[in-house]
Amino acid sequence: MSQLGQKVSELETIVGEILKLQKKLENLLQQSSQDQERQDKILETLALRSLEQETEIREMKRIK
Repeated sequence: MSQLGQKVSELETIVGEILKLQKKLENLLQQSSQDQERQDKILETLALRSLEQETEIREMKRIK
C-alpha cells in the first residue's frame, strides 16, 4: 500500500472514531436535557408545596 493510501486509511479510521464520539455526545446531551426537564418539574412541585404550606401556616396563625 502506498504511503498516500495508508494516510487515507488512517484518516478514515480517525473520522469513524470522531463520528462515534459525536453520537455518544449527542446521546449524553439528550439525556442531560431530559434530566434537566425532570429536575425543573421537581423544583416546580417543591415550590408549589412550599407555597401551600406557607399559606396553611399563615391561616393557622390567623386562627389562633
